[in-house]
Amino acid sequence: MTAVPFLVLEGIRKSYPTPHGRHLVLKGVDLVMRAGERLGICGLNGAGKSTLIGIIGGAISADHGRIVRRGRMSWPVGGGGFHSSLTGYQNVRFIAEIFGADVKKVAAFAEEFSELGKFFHLPMRTYSSGMKGRLAFAVSMAIDFDTYLVDEGLGAGDMRFYERCREAIEAKKERSNFVVVSHSMPTIEELCNRYALLHNGKLQVFEELTAAQEAFAAVFSTEKVPFRNLWKIETSGAVQARVTGDTEDTLDVALTATGPGRVIAYWGNSTGTSARRDDIWRAECDADFLVGDRDMIVSRWTGLIAVERDYGATSLASEVYPRSIESGEPMSAEFAVAHAETRYLHLGVRLELGGPGTVTFRIGRPHLERRPAALPDMTASLSEVAT
Repeated sequence: MTAVPFLVLEGIRKSYPTPHGRHLVLKGVDLVMRAGERLGICGLNGAGKSTLIGIIGGAISADHGRIVRRGRMSWPVGGGGFHSSLTGYQNVRFIAEIFGADVKKVAAFAEEFSELGKFFHLPMRTYSSGMKGRLAFAVSMAIDFDTYLVDEGLGAGDMRFYERCREAIEAKKERSNFVVVSHSMPTIEELCNRYALLHNGKLQVFEELTAAQEAFAAVFSTEKVPFRNLWKIETSGAVQARVTGDTEDTLDVALTATGPGRVIAYWGNSTGTSARRDDIWRAECDADFLVGDRDMIVSRWTGLIAVERDYGATSLASEVYPRSIESGEPMSAEFAVAHAETRYLHLGVRLELGGPGTVTFRIGRPHLERRPAALPDMTASLSEVAT
């Protein structure tokens, strides 16, 4: 017996006013979902993913169409909806009361999972975007829903916290339904068992992952890759690093060294789609020296770094493309993916430090762009970085 659908969309249309007339974002979206399904909706920036998930959750009204919802459905996990003058705790208490959940249990879970420390009891106007994202995810996971709506705002924060979010979803997905929207195909691959592409206002649904990958790759091949707002700092040697500034477009990193060492600052945990062997990419990232001891920077191993990783995030190969960070010019490189096992590309900035001192630098949001396949043989492949 076929399960009763918990979500039905028929002919959903949505437009927004612009100075040049109304812009049609959704052009007749149809969808049927049944219990046990975890649908991943992939699409480029501006495709209308957040609009669609807002309509599914009831936060946004469609201009035309029919929607049927069954069971208890969350608001978009990773989204906002907080009152800035209230503390994190007060917002959590208010949400728990609305959904009839145990306030003490929800607040305790949200405080521990979000790792906000003293900020949990401070007004949310003092929070960074990453801190808001942490709390939004934590309070969502603290309440039991039949269906969770996961917006790509889930990617706000550092990679370690992202892994905790992924594990929390894994723990719930066997007993709950999920609708996940993202511009990152690896995220969809990890979390979902049904797939869809939102492009030009239409939703195309796939039952097989390979078909979804091919369809998204065809759309993605003409676009620049948007990186999620994720960051990760790796250090080695006599170097300590801390993030001193975290905005939507820049990451500031302060270094203190008592001797030689290195730091790699990654921003974005994937290309936004699966990387494959022989893919050819152009990568670019802004980087600026802010303050400190310029002479301690070793230029040979300072520059843009691209890293191939497999599904388990194991590093397969990496390459540094030297560029002086003091110049303030964008770091760029063009290369081919070398390993058959590659599924992810990480991109960041590496600084090699030759001795003691302090340095603060800033990197911008990286960009990756797939290049035409027929490039000269001189295109570099990633190779192991000497240590």
